Amino acid sequence: MKLEIINPEKRLFSGEVLSLRVTAGDGELGVLPHHARLATVLAKGKIEYRLPDGANVQLDCQGGFLFVNDNSVKILYAV
Repeated sequence: MKLEIINPEKRLFSGEVLSLRVTAGDGELGVLPHHARLATVLAKGKIEYRLPDGANVQLDCQGGFLFVNDNSVKILYAV
């Protein structure tokens, strides 16, 4: 699935990922390819995603928004 992560200063990531895990307003949320449409608030916590080469990436998140649509995920977040 396609993931795009943007903060107020710049685009931090844009590319394909195998999975995504975030801290949403009501708890942990996992997103896999072909996830149902979703819009949710992100809480303070981690954004974690797995790249096609198997590498795991973690970012600190102070809050923001996550949108899932048509096998594409967009995260707008505060650092």
